[in-house]
Amino acid sequence: MAYLMEEQARGSAHPPGGQARALGASSETVASLGIHHELAVPLESAKHVLWRLRRYRLQSYAREIMSFQMRGPGLEHRVAYCLRAIAPKHQTVQIWKKQDQARYKGLMVCGSIWVCPVCAARISDFRRQHLTKAVDDWTRAGGMILMLSQTAPHHRNDPLKDLLLKFSKGRVLMHNRKAWRTWVERNGLVGSVRALEVNYGIMNGWHIHIHELLFFKNGFHPDRFHVHADLYYQWENACHSVGLEAPTFHRGINVQDARFAAGYAAKWGIESEITKSHVKHAKGGNFGPFDMLEEYGQGTKNFDRLFREYEGAFRGKKQLQWSHDLWKLLHPCGEKEKSDQEVAEKIEDNAVFLGSLDRKQWARVVAAEKRGELLEVASVRGWNGVLELIGNLF
Repeated sequence: MAYLMEEQARGSAHPPGGQARALGASSETVASLGIHHELAVPLESAKHVLWRLRRYRLQSYAREIMSFQMRGPGLEHRVAYCLRAIAPKHQTVQIWKKQDQARYKGLMVCGSIWVCPVCAARISDFRRQHLTKAVDDWTRAGGMILMLSQTAPHHRNDPLKDLLLKFSKGRVLMHNRKAWRTWVERNGLVGSVRALEVNYGIMNGWHIHIHELLFFKNGFHPDRFHVHADLYYQWENACHSVGLEAPTFHRGINVQDARFAAGYAAKWGIESEITKSHVKHAKGGNFGPFDMLEEYGQGTKNFDRLFREYEGAFRGKKQLQWSHDLWKLLHPCGEKEKSDQEVAEKIEDNAVFLGSLDRKQWARVVAAEKRGELLEVASVRGWNGVLELIGNLF
């Protein structure tokens, strides 16, 4: 067996070598969730337990950083209350479970995909499933999909808000020009789904980019190399018009075939998971938003300032955007897209009610920063495990 210790206050997403020791050949792992609680789970499951705990830790860092925003009394960022404060009209905190995942109900939820790691994970998982189904259905019906990546030159001292404004204006200008409309009609483009992303590089500052899945009609199979050339020159002209530097041919635009499109759809939104760990980000000197929270928690200077700059620039923006025509085509019955807030608050169908915590019990859980641990105990040991954990807090 292997023994994985609980993440410490400033913890690591990966258990340090000195905290893991082999005790024999087994697929089981004892994951420690505090002094009094150990859960026997498969090794792979233990890794995901640590990742889920990490989200709550990073959420606490986001709360600390955003509390410094001068918003005035009662105007703090919503992440300050997310999954901490009991929602209005609720007197208890309910715990529900579906399969091996437990969830809270009756708490305030911020629904911020940009700022809150916990809400971002929920929203991304929901959107990813929806997007993957759309890609699979489209390709099975004979339609073609290409993945377009798009960025623009940037420098270390460029303010993010200005860079994002120019980038967005450039995209709008490109899509409003005759060259784009002619290209769309000629190539049978029905619509697209685009994801807006950003990271920060120590050497080159803020890097904004989009990944966009282009859905083409059945019978249209545009060559991706011609698509690259056509769209590069349109993007180059748009960048010049809005005051951005001209992107290079190979970096400003990139076009991948349907295999990459399907792979991206299947993995979209998995922030800082096993294949995209914090260590890999930091190694290249590039940090995603939640990597910034990790750095802040480890005491690295300036990452709180960078995170606040990022939040101010992306506030109110949609991370995943469907074109109107494509959404309407794939949802002929008039289904409306759920908001991030609705997704974050949603309790899965067929979930089972485990029990409720009163205000005094919940206050102890919050004070001890055991919100994530409690859910993991509920997932594996059920309500009896929850009661045992609560008892140890008093």
